[in-house]
Amino acid sequence: MPKKLFSIPLILVLVFVLGLAAVNASVYNGTVVLTCTDWTAMNTGSHILDRNNLSSNLENFLINIWDGAGTLLYSRGFTNVLGTYAVGIGSDPYDVAPQYNPIRWQLSSAAGNGLPLQIDFEATGNCDGLPTYGSVGGGGSEPPTSSPQPPAVSSTPGTVIPSGSVVGLLTADTLVSYAPGLSTDITLRAGQTFWVVGLDTTEAYYKIVLANGYLWVPAALMVPTPGAPWYSTPLPTRIVD
Repeated sequence: MPKKLFSIPLILVLVFVLGLAAVNASVYNGTVVLTCTDWTAMNTGSHILDRNNLSSNLENFLINIWDGAGTLLYSRGFTNVLGTYAVGIGSDPYDVAPQYNPIRWQLSSAAGNGLPLQIDFEATGNCDGLPTYGSVGGGGSEPPTSSPQPPAVSSTPGTVIPSGSVVGLLTADTLVSYAPGLSTDITLRAGQTFWVVGLDTTEAYYKIVLANGYLWVPAALMVPTPGAPWYSTPLPTRIVD
């Protein structure tokens, strides 16, 4: 999968970074910069993948971001070969604009291959001009503290990746769907890779695994992953619910 994603931060904000103790997990030893529009975790420290949660020496790690009201701004699952990557994770824009401070970034190692989901690293920051949630006029609840889940998606912590699934490459930006033809407001970006489970009955959508849930993307936009370890393995053609 493409490891590095680039964007230009528009408004830098002060970030407090908390590294969580982790053993055999997706460990990030660096800093995270959160802006009003995007996140960056690169060019400092390293990202260590040593948790075989997908078998075949692969690790699936998750990045989730919320604003102060608990609104999910960004949710992605990434897969890469076990190893140490010296310049961090990458950078990407949010899917949803934050409305409240603080902005909260979370890295976790996904459940799978007999291992539970494990939260490994968190960072928080503030966007200039936004109110702080819980202050006057800002509401009174806290951001979520449970395992990350995509919004309004029926999902199960530790979602199983069925045997025969293959990692596919998305060729164009597209809206993810809760069910075939029922789009969300979450955009997946071209160049990202996802586990592909199979096709819907019309063969127009692929079922994928994203952040402990099953979602759908147009089949025409998903192709076999050309690089290691997949080397253009054909995507599954089986029909799934």
